[in-house]
Amino acid sequence: MNKLMLSNMALKYHNLVIDNSCYISLLKKNQILSNIKNIGASQKFIDFLSEFVGISIHTRINKNLFQRFDVVLPQITLNLDRLVLIGKVFCCGQKLQIFYDLAENVFVNENGEVVAINYEKLFEYFLSPESILPINILPETIQYLKKAGWYIGRKKNIDYLLEQCEKEKIELTKLQTAFLEEYIALEGESMSGSRYKINIESKFKYISSSDVTNNIMESQNPINKISTIENISFLKVGEIGNLTVPIWISSDGRLFMDQGNQLGRTVMEGWQEILLN
Repeated sequence: MNKLMLSNMALKYHNLVIDNSCYISLLKKNQILSNIKNIGASQKFIDFLSEFVGISIHTRINKNLFQRFDVVLPQITLNLDRLVLIGKVFCCGQKLQIFYDLAENVFVNENGEVVAINYEKLFEYFLSPESILPINILPETIQYLKKAGWYIGRKKNIDYLLEQCEKEKIELTKLQTAFLEEYIALEGESMSGSRYKINIESKFKYISSSDVTNNIMESQNPINKISTIENISFLKVGEIGNLTVPIWISSDGRLFMDQGNQLGRTVMEGWQEILLN
């Protein structure tokens, strides 16, 4: 198998393969491959690293959300361990490491579970829906939310916002209202130190599919485009990324970045992406 064959395989699953190998030092890569060869690793494993290090598989969760599996260059020396880190999975704030077991010649995850018996099966697995990590809200997510002032059962009075919506003839859904009640005025930093804030500006930024369908230029904006295609509305509810990237809550209760990227499968998973990625 080579990169072209992998890309063709991805098309069958309606997924993406992105080649980032140009960002990897060829000298460093060759040194590591030489070290691996010297300790007696199988030629098939060496061929796998030589061909696929830098490859990123994006497996579709839904129209606007993907899980990512990156094949990484092992950080190893001549004193090679039995388990070699070869990949990382990123899914809605969750991270999972993938290793190659030199003794058993199989791929395993960080929990010791066998993922695949060869790299063809490895790619087949990560292109399939079977590989998608289930929803799992990590303790760190809750800790960072609490640090910002959130607590279980938080429900702020937002009557003033609802009155303003009524004046501007904006119809919020129960899910949008519930989000504002629970998270309005939260402000803090993510694990990486990036600032975020949930706030409503004095003039609402609200998008509905009926507002943009007659304006060709507006309809090409990512959020507007999703609004039109899925027939849903959006309310801007704050900023992330050091307050430079607007975020929106859809009428069906999903969080989105301004670029059209969905944040998580649920609101809490969306927070997990914001806080831990």
